[in-house]
Order: sequence, then C-alpha cells, then structure tokens
Amino acid sequence: MGPVASALIRQALSREQKARLVALLKSRASHWREDDFWFCPSSKKAEQADSLTAGFFLETESFYYPADELDQIERVIGFRPRAIVSLSALSNQPADHHILAELIAWIAQEFDRWIDFGGSILPVSIEPLGPGGEIATDAANAYLDKIGGRVFSLPYLTASGEHWVSHVCDPEFARNWMEHDDFHMVK
Repeated sequence: MGPVASALIRQALSREQKARLVALLKSRASHWREDDFWFCPSSKKAEQADSLTAGFFLETESFYYPADELDQIERVIGFRPRAIVSLSALSNQPADHHILAELIAWIAQEFDRWIDFGGSILPVSIEPLGPGGEIATDAANAYLDKIGGRVFSLPYLTASGEHWVSHVCDPEFARNWMEHDDFHMVK
C-alpha cells in the first residue's frame, strides 16, 4: 500500500455529493472499477517519475478521528469535520505521491478546502517538536512557511507514547508542496 490523504468535509456527504465526486473522478480516471481507479499523471514531475498509470482506492464511508484530534482540527480550520474523502495509493512509487497530492487538492478545492496529510510531511532533518514536546520549532515553522499556502501542525501522542505532529493544509499549500524538492506524501 502507498500513501494516503484525506479531504476534510464539513457535513456528511449526501448521496448527490457522492455521485458528483465519483462522476468527477471517473471523468479524469483512465480506468474505473467500483472504488478502485487508475490515473495517468498530469503533472510534469509525475510524468517524469516512473509510471504511466497509478491505482487508487476511494473511501467516503469511514470516519475515525478521535475527539481530541477533531477538537484540534476545528480550532485551526474553523469547523468540525463530519466526513472525509480519503484516497489511498495502491503502490508507493513517486508518481503515486504526485497523483495523490494532485487529486486530494482537487477534491478539497471542490468541497471544504482542507486536507489531512495523515502525518508529518517534514523531512527527517527537521524536528517538529521542542525539547518539552511543544509543537513546531522555529526551524519547522520556517520550513513550512516558505512553501506557501496555509498549513497547520497538529500534535498527537503516538501509540508508543511519543509526541509527534500531523499536518493539515489547504489546496494551495498541497500544490506548492508538490513542486518542492522534499515533496512526499505520508505513507
């Protein structure tokens, strides 16, 4: 399995919105089978990466955020998501990362404008937490601010008890991130 990203949605998707989402994805997909679909890359970087098509899985039914995460998200984006549209790449090649970012930015733009990366996008050379576990060191903030668009670092406790961050952004940040040298989606 490859990287995953989700568009945060203000209200549960209606039947009509789900049909619109599927129709929009089908109109851009090179192949569609139930909730699995394939895309040919449209960005130059994805085309140069490695594959002509990439497979993805669409999920609109599951909603699994703990209450404390929803509280944090609501504080930074201004609403409490009631649904998500998640896309999962079926492999982990560079083209999959680019196409996933392109698709999730497009979906977020169509709906409520916010993307959950599902983890930290910072390169390993930048520590997102201070020595006391506080969020976003100056280096992490400076790194993210240079990319452009809006991005928020949300702290959480890992299963092993370590403090870490996840990133939520707008479509502009996601598109700018795609062009960055350190670009990757979270697996």
